[in-house]
Amino acid sequence: MHQIPEDLSEKIITFARRNDKIVAVYIFGSVATAKNRAGSDLDVAIMVQGPLKGIERVSLETYLSNLLKTDVHLIVFREASPLLQHQILKYGHLVYENDGQERVRQEMSARREYLDTTALFKVIPG
Repeated sequence: MHQIPEDLSEKIITFARRNDKIVAVYIFGSVATAKNRAGSDLDVAIMVQGPLKGIERVSLETYLSNLLKTDVHLIVFREASPLLQHQILKYGHLVYENDGQERVRQEMSARREYLDTTALFKVIPG
């Protein structure tokens, strides 16, 4: 598995510690799989405790983009599709965790929903 640069991880941890709602942070996408190129954005998924308003998400994305000096695509894990959640868990890197029980609860919920969804696709004729 590809290693995330330590300075990137440290900055993301600094970012996450500034917000009590953040339970966990994953890096996924091209940076996580070492397929990024010049100009690639950084895909970041956050697990949060409770609801996160749209303006809060935009504010977090802007803050993180400024901190890292790169374009950031911020995803709220709970709001992502089952397929994207699966991709984040399968290929992403967990770089921060504040509440292990809540992280595992959200992961298990996402895995169940993904398995239920894939089972439906097998049942429904295409």
